[in-house]
Amino acid sequence: MQVKDKIEKWIDYISIKRPEINGFPICPFASKAKYEIIESTFYAGLKSSLDIIHNTDTQIVVIVLDDEEYTVEQLESLCEQYNENLMPEDVVIFFDHPESINEINGIKTNSGMTLILVQRLSDVNEANEILKNTKYYDTWSKEYYEKIVGFRV
Repeated sequence: MQVKDKIEKWIDYISIKRPEINGFPICPFASKAKYEIIESTFYAGLKSSLDIIHNTDTQIVVIVLDDEEYTVEQLESLCEQYNENLMPEDVVIFFDHPESINEINGIKTNSGMTLILVQRLSDVNEANEILKNTKYYDTWSKEYYEKIVGFRV
């Protein structure tokens, strides 16, 4: 299966409405987001994705790290370091790793790939404002909420 097909399958998966999340999908905005996929190294992919985010209407750049080996801890550390500099520039990055355990109320959220997701911070925070006035976050653990939302609001 090609990378694009894997990403599309994951987007379909995180777009399914689930009773375990009060009838919400894992990501309520994923199916409508305009995204671009880059297969690259972390640094080259991040540089390219920043250009795309700043100069196009693309909402998410998915960097697929298929030729570099990172541990979960290494990716987490890199993303934390870069977010300190990128968030004041209205950019935020998230990561996914096959060995990270991400779930909402027992529902796995992972893609099974090593990914960096690059988005405009203002877009992510706007979506958060919409969702926090619903029951969407009611099923999230405090730890998961802090990992995904807490550091950026």
